[in-house]
Amino acid sequence: MGKCLGKTYMVEIHGADGVKMQIGLAETPEEMEKITVLQLKEKIDERLAEKGNGGRKVLKLFFKDEMLDEDTLLSEYGIQHKSVIHAETIHYLPPCTGGESDTNTLNHRGTGNERFQKIHMS
Repeated sequence: MGKCLGKTYMVEIHGADGVKMQIGLAETPEEMEKITVLQLKEKIDERLAEKGNGGRKVLKLFFKDEMLDEDTLLSEYGIQHKSVIHAETIHYLPPCTGGESDTNTLNHRGTGNERFQKIHMS
């Protein structure tokens, strides 16, 4: 038997604010088993850019309350077609220019000038 025409293996991404999106990952079960967490993050980032959410990047992904490691295959976490994955995103902001303190910003790994505002997908 050949593969079912038109079937796309996908996952559903839920943002912390309740926004949902579906991400197509593969055309066959074999392809789906080879997708890494990093590849999924990249696909989500592409979708965010398409929706006009430039500057947003996926920071962390969670499945069944476990944070996903970028180098790991989705299949190693038991992720399959139509699994629900939770995402946390960040928004890049310009560097601080004054002495103001913003409690909604985070220094990212001590890089100094980079500022991030923790937000949720929209």
